[in-house]
Amino acid sequence: MKIKDDEELFKEILEEYNSDPEGWKVSASKEGSRVDFYISQERKFWHLKSEILTPYKKVGVGGTVRVKKEGDHGIHYGWRPLTRKQMRRIMRELRIDGTVSPSTLQEILHASPTSLFDINEEYIFQGPIVFRHKPLQNLSKTQKKLDLRLTEELNKMVFYNGGTLYR
Repeated sequence: MKIKDDEELFKEILEEYNSDPEGWKVSASKEGSRVDFYISQERKFWHLKSEILTPYKKVGVGGTVRVKKEGDHGIHYGWRPLTRKQMRRIMRELRIDGTVSPSTLQEILHASPTSLFDINEEYIFQGPIVFRHKPLQNLSKTQKKLDLRLTEELNKMVFYNGGTLYR
């Protein structure tokens, strides 16, 4: 369980995603100015923890572990190309109803996620990211141990960068 800078880990994840864009799951949680991302594909699990110090500065750390089973939500994350027609429909639905219809979302989510190198369309759908209030309740002991180490490291970084640990 190696702790890395979040930017370094994002690069690693992006390389993995581009080599195999199928089967990714992303969820997140937010508490105050702290955001946790839980990213998995098959038995690989990445946990990134970031703290927003100012509107212009953030610090973050992350780590990875192997897990025995995949995450439980069935929504697969990815980048999906959108046609001009789909984008116009999304814009029209947002303008008229203030939301995108379930049928439009289902149509987009049924398309297979694509490597960023293979997208040739002008418009791209990225996501979905599932936000949860208490995502740690479903994590394994190894994942919880990683969470504790990341919290410790992030607290050190926040303090070093002039942030505060009080929320």
